Amino acid sequence: MSNAAIKKITMKILEILEGPSDTGSVTCDPVRVTLKKGALAYPGAPFYLGLMRWKDETTGKKRKVDIVQAVFSKEGTTGDLGRVDLKVHLKGGLKFNQATPVSIVPVTNPTPEQQDLRFIEIVSVVGSDLTLSFLEPAEGQVVTYPVVYFLTKDANGDDVIIDPGLGAMRIPP
Repeated sequence: MSNAAIKKITMKILEILEGPSDTGSVTCDPVRVTLKKGALAYPGAPFYLGLMRWKDETTGKKRKVDIVQAVFSKEGTTGDLGRVDLKVHLKGGLKFNQATPVSIVPVTNPTPEQQDLRFIEIVSVVGSDLTLSFLEPAEGQVVTYPVVYFLTKDANGDDVIIDPGLGAMRIPP
């Protein structure tokens, strides 16, 4: 038996907090991240990891992000859903698949059942830019998306699937 060294793993989570708006619902300005194709998830995998970066406008520093998570407050109700928008820009000449840019499974042609993402709405898809809107979960509910994939195409038109890591939660009452 060998004594293998185990590295400490620290996940870098970018939490997008909802903010008040003058319309009565809760929302905030879109948060922007850049996403590039990382390494294969494992040898022979049908998808790649996503390397995300977020620029802190206050300090000007760019930070690596493993997961983007929308965090909703205690005040919201299911009848008046808050929204948190995320703008994703693909780097490296990749484009989003215009027809089906997001899937919950690593397949290039997801079925409607596989495409069903509760609490995520696709706002727009324009080339290398995708805007997603997280919708507020029900009270006391936590929604995580451990296998959400962005369906993309490279410069040759070949399918590329990237796993960026997304989630949404309501702060427990």
